Amino acid sequence: MKNRQIKFRAWDGKSFVPEHFFVRDGVVYTFEPVGDYMDLVAHKNWVLVEFTGLEDKNGKEIYEGDIIEWRLKQGQEYIQSNDDPTPLRKIIAWNDEEGRFEFRNTKNEGNQSGYTFCKGNFESMAEVIGNIYEKL
Repeated sequence: MKNRQIKFRAWDGKSFVPEHFFVRDGVVYTFEPVGDYMDLVAHKNWVLVEFTGLEDKNGKEIYEGDIIEWRLKQGQEYIQSNDDPTPLRKIIAWNDEEGRFEFRNTKNEGNQSGYTFCKGNFESMAEVIGNIYEKL
């Protein structure tokens, strides 16, 4: 059995910081150069997001807060509810109560959410198209 890789990235309000930080008591810290030495700097407003352990159809890692798009496929045919060819868009979110990643609807898709996000045939169909922090 292959272990899932545990890693995070941090959103600093402008872009993602993929590494070289650590977290203590929910606060992200980095070492910053100050003169001839390095100083520990707290970033209380940075947002930490976790890697799900999965990749999209292009091999891009999927993180909490990513927006994914896909079409449901059965055999060689794409199937959508009500024969709608529009791709589905969902946000990847962590569910604390159930200890799992799940799909949540984007703002324009109503209230239905909570479907489990898991490994399977999904990776060959899904594509990361953005995230909730950056504009699409």
